Amino acid sequence: MNVTKALLGIVGVVVFLVVSMSLFTISQGYHAIELRLGRLVNDPSTGIPLVLGPGLHMKLPLIESVRVFDTRIQT
Repeated sequence: MNVTKALLGIVGVVVFLVVSMSLFTISQGYHAIELRLGRLVNDPSTGIPLVLGPGLHMKLPLIESVRVFDTRIQT
């Protein structure tokens, strides 16, 4: 019984880490591009690079990264 509780705890921690590495937010006034292994991710319907707007998004941990850019008016 004690071994199953420990194993269940370890699995729970691993699942929590994967989910926390997968979710990210983009604040209002910012846009982001997604990179998969250093290359731009294209939108499947149009074929142009995917630009992410504000909100909650998901990515594949350790494979995809996100570059966030400020889109407010700059002089």
